[in-house]
Amino acid sequence: MFNKLTVDKPNVLGNNNNSTIIADGVLIKGSIKSSGSVIMNGRFEGDINIDQSLTIGKKGVVVGEVKAKNLIVNGLLDGDITADDIHILEIGKIYGKVTYKSLEIEKNGIFEGEGKNKSSNYHNRYDTKTKKISQEKEPVAQNNQQKDKNNNKVFDIEIKK
Repeated sequence: MFNKLTVDKPNVLGNNNNSTIIADGVLIKGSIKSSGSVIMNGRFEGDINIDQSLTIGKKGVVVGEVKAKNLIVNGLLDGDITADDIHILEIGKIYGKVTYKSLEIEKNGIFEGEGKNKSSNYHNRYDTKTKKISQEKEPVAQNNQQKDKNNNKVFDIEIKK
């Protein structure tokens, strides 16, 4: 049976933005690889590898491994996710392991799982098995991190209402 969808050309609608739309009511199991963007309004189970943007619509559901440059979630995503920029909209939900450069969660958006910034060298010093804290020193701040006059880390945080 069919188990791989490779998308390298504009969708059948003939628009020039090199996007593919998976409609509401469609179920795909397998893998998707695209050099363009994909809009998921249906259900997908498997592996997705997108060179541009993956947008999961309000009724969209994706379960599996996702790799994309940009990820916009307004539906449900459950799995192992790697993306440069992740944006969880107001009714979007991500469950799983997320690796990102930028993560933005709107009010009421949900992220439950493990998150790691691609440029971070931090690791958890608390061992859940032994219930002890490692005596290792905290990783040294990278060049892109700033410190105030008291040597405290300074973070840019944006809160949207």
